[in-house]
Amino acid sequence: MRIIRFLLALAAASGPVLARGDIPPSPYAELTGRGREVRGLFVSTPHLAIRGHRRIGGLARAARLDAVVIDVKDERGRVLFASEVPALQGSRVVVHRDLRALVSDLRNRGHYVIGRVVCFKDDSLTTARPDLAVLDDRTGRPWRSNSRSRWLDPGNAEVQSILVALSREVQTLGFDEVQFDYVRYPVDRLTEHAVFPSADGTLRRRVVARFLQAADAALGIPISVDVFGLTTFRTGDPTGIGQSLEDMAPHVEVISPMLYASDFGSNWIRTDHAHPIGPIVWKSIRNVRERLGHAVAIRPYLQAFGFRAPGYGPEFMQVQIQAARGAGADGYLFWNPGTSYGTVFQTLARMGPFRR
Repeated sequence: MRIIRFLLALAAASGPVLARGDIPPSPYAELTGRGREVRGLFVSTPHLAIRGHRRIGGLARAARLDAVVIDVKDERGRVLFASEVPALQGSRVVVHRDLRALVSDLRNRGHYVIGRVVCFKDDSLTTARPDLAVLDDRTGRPWRSNSRSRWLDPGNAEVQSILVALSREVQTLGFDEVQFDYVRYPVDRLTEHAVFPSADGTLRRRVVARFLQAADAALGIPISVDVFGLTTFRTGDPTGIGQSLEDMAPHVEVISPMLYASDFGSNWIRTDHAHPIGPIVWKSIRNVRERLGHAVAIRPYLQAFGFRAPGYGPEFMQVQIQAARGAGADGYLFWNPGTSYGTVFQTLARMGPFRR
């Protein structure tokens, strides 16, 4: 079995991704009981570099949080450690001089450490390798979104192999879990001009699922995926972004819907509830549990920033946490892009000890 697993991993990291057809689940990575129930927060790279992982870890532990999410590859495509993946040499911006030691120290201090890999949104590799990029039908050059970001072509076999190889490095560095973000196709009004060179008629949700299967076959640590909160209310992939919970679930251990009021819009938050984020969080988690059962862990990202969040503050935060617990979430994570978690810490101190 070990030999078969090694050969599958090698093929996933270096060769064409996968053939079409039904994609069976992988039995390789397993989520421990502790990993399933962790509660933690995302730590931005600048904040980690300035304040230090021990200081941040200490704050998290004082708030009774036991997990941290660290960027390995960020939204700009920068690889933040000395990766040895050949295609990513030009993307390296080495912030973490000794990432292995950092991860080891956090783990020794009781943290479950998650390595975040931003997949297809990538300004760096698309600059070095425009042949791997989504193209603009007006110019033939890499396409740019409304926010001026560039994207890798999700169906490109080499793109997928590069990401799998990077994920294998995450595993060797001692992370407990790899978390894929932007594991989807771009979506905004400018996509009408986006050309995907690899497109061959395969459904986008199947393209994303094939990538996840390749990663699953190559890794021996759990995989989590960040998905739009609205995917919890939609079956299939009606908007064509490639995120179908049912297609993803056989190849990952954790689903992390991003349940932010800022993403749901005014039509979703017109309610008599004082803090409408509560019903959004509760219903989203219940929907996932009803659709997927207990085969995967549900670990939502909760909103820890004030943008488009009616009544944001400790009570808003408490409502989210209580809704997540009440709906049956296995754990939860907090997201603040600037790692400003004063409201989170204040809320958790007020709520008292967490009981599983």
